[in-house]
Amino acid sequence: MHDNVNLQELKKLTNYVQLINTVTSPTRITNNAVPLTDVITTNKQNYKISSAVLDLGYSDHQVQILHIHVNEP
Repeated sequence: MHDNVNLQELKKLTNYVQLINTVTSPTRITNNAVPLTDVITTNKQNYKISSAVLDLGYSDHQVQILHIHVNEP
């Protein structure tokens, strides 16, 4: 979640290949950090996209859910 060299490189790469990250909340909770380590990327920038992060209590990683609303099959 903090800006660093690795995050900047990931942003450059996703921007270059025209992908967007749909997960914006922390996905791993520990005593020492709350990073966004798990991402879902898509090239569907013109669709209505929503995502959620849930804690199911089984792991230190959270579950990511992505919903893409499309008007066509």
